[in-house]
Amino acid sequence: MKKLVSIMALLMTAIMLLSGCGGVNRAAAPEAPTGSGGRKVLDVSFMYWNIPAEEDQMFEDFQEMFDVKLSYITATNADYYEKLGLLAATNELPDFFMANAWNDRPFFFKLINEGMVRDVPQKMIDKYEQARKTFEVNWMYKYEDKWYYWPKLDRNDWAFSNSLHYIVRSDYMKNLGLQQPETWDDFTNLLYAMANDDPDGNGIKDTYGITWEAYYMIDSLVYFFFQGSGWVYTDGKWQLGLFTEGGKQATKWMRQLYQDGVIEPEYVLFDLKANEKFTLGQVAVTPYSNNITNMIWGRQTVFDLIKPDSPTDDYIDVLKMPSSPSGKKFWQAATGATGGGNMFSSKVDDEKMERLAEIHNFLSTPEGYARVYYGIEGEHYELNPNGTLTSLLPENANGEVAFIRHFPWGDRFRQLVFWNNNGVSTIRNPNATDWDIELYKRGQEWYTPSALKNTSWVGYTPIEELVEFALEEYGEDRVTEIVVSNNDFDSMWEKFVSDAYANKPIQVVTDAVNAAAAANNIDPADYMP
Repeated sequence: MKKLVSIMALLMTAIMLLSGCGGVNRAAAPEAPTGSGGRKVLDVSFMYWNIPAEEDQMFEDFQEMFDVKLSYITATNADYYEKLGLLAATNELPDFFMANAWNDRPFFFKLINEGMVRDVPQKMIDKYEQARKTFEVNWMYKYEDKWYYWPKLDRNDWAFSNSLHYIVRSDYMKNLGLQQPETWDDFTNLLYAMANDDPDGNGIKDTYGITWEAYYMIDSLVYFFFQGSGWVYTDGKWQLGLFTEGGKQATKWMRQLYQDGVIEPEYVLFDLKANEKFTLGQVAVTPYSNNITNMIWGRQTVFDLIKPDSPTDDYIDVLKMPSSPSGKKFWQAATGATGGGNMFSSKVDDEKMERLAEIHNFLSTPEGYARVYYGIEGEHYELNPNGTLTSLLPENANGEVAFIRHFPWGDRFRQLVFWNNNGVSTIRNPNATDWDIELYKRGQEWYTPSALKNTSWVGYTPIEELVEFALEEYGEDRVTEIVVSNNDFDSMWEKFVSDAYANKPIQVVTDAVNAAAAANNIDPADYMP
């Protein structure tokens, strides 16, 4: 439940923000400002979380490159949206700010509908090839035929990216003589073998086949394959997959594996310890995010920390995507962005919007990414023909290239348009090992070719704000209860679906989505395997 802020707290915080406290840095613009190119220097304000404590050389370079005078409002991850709400309430929104399309959607609709944010004109987007393609692949975030977001990217080449796949204890596969799965039965049999056939060879039945850290991972990596996830077209209409026959069969599969001791029982706690249990050999298969940033992070903070003397390529591999239980091979994927970006205050005029479009476009190009994140070629790094970088900066105590520590503001500028620091396909992250790169490529090779269009075609619309609430309130916890219960499955499932549709949000959302599908001439064949 969202916090209720008292009128007194609202006024006091607003006064603090407007007076320069609470993390606000309002630098005065110079008199008659003109940039190095002779154009007008514009005051540009923005808001993001965890702003660097000090302005560095990259901050100064950025201002000079774009003829802007930056001011910024900082916040923590915990209080970002509360501060943003206070700024909106006092009509003090910065020129642009980070907003997540999947978080707190009613608040962002309010900003749009009350005219507090402006759109990015199509003519400004079309001016830049990089920008035009970025918006094209994120068409689902258009609202009333206008762009209110500048989307954040996963990759600058707009390639499909599967956010999740499975990793497997490859040493266990070798010990048991197992092969990569091709079918769902192969996948299921592999999990049973890991749980029952002593893959670590210690003579004790102490290994589970699989675990997950969060329900969304189960949704993406189990229910989706049964067509029990997201929106599915069945019985002549769009329905939430969880409450369809696909959802039922996925739940039945989960329950059987749980009762047979294949699923690690503490998964129900969603305690975020799956990677540790995997590394320690307690489970053989677990989900993992397929991008190089996460590969590096997992290796440095979990795998190498727990097993410092065991090279990751000796015991970790990507698990191949099997076909679905129906025999079809398909996968859900996202294109270049994943549900977030920057929004722009309605106080931003076209002159400033042009400058902001220039900045955002530049940052999403390979040249811009390299400039703010790595510095100046020949001065801070050398780019090798294979895409790797040779740093001309000092290494840190761990022997790693210290670009972020050398240019903390460069990393912040990079994050204005990229979620991860492997967003440019032509530049290899200097801290990535061959294992990081190989697993990433293997995940792309095995998962991407079978990618389906994302059924979030209803996109950034008010009806979507109910979906997450409806599923959390009437779906996730209750379906887990069915999985771990010994009561009659069919009767429990029938009651689960009946109770869900008896509650208004599920039915309201379903009716609204079907109305939107009809209005937009959505062809189910484009979205279903």
